[in-house]
Amino acid sequence: MTTPDGPAMLPVYYEVVDDALVFRTSPDAAPAVAVGTEVAFEVDHIDDAMSQGWSVLAVGRAEAVRDPDEVRRLDTRAHTDPGRGKDAHCG
Repeated sequence: MTTPDGPAMLPVYYEVVDDALVFRTSPDAAPAVAVGTEVAFEVDHIDDAMSQGWSVLAVGRAEAVRDPDEVRRLDTRAHTDPGRGKDAHCG
C-alpha cells in the first residue's frame, strides 16, 4: 500500500480463496485504509537446507468484503485467529 510517506509493507495472515488473496483486518487498521487502491502483495520462501528460494508478487485492487454470507464463507476457510480483525475482510 502507499502512504503519504511512500510505499509501506505490512505483514498479514492470508488465504488464497477462489483466485483471490484474502486476509482479516479491522476497519481502522492500515491495510483497510488501502481499500479501493492498487496494492502489491509479496510472498517469499527460503529453503536454507537447499540454498534456494522463491518470491511471488501480485498487484491488484484492494477490496473489502462486506456481504455477511461471503464473510461467513471466508471465516470457515480462515486459518487465523478471528480476533485479528474480526470486523472486516479485505482481498
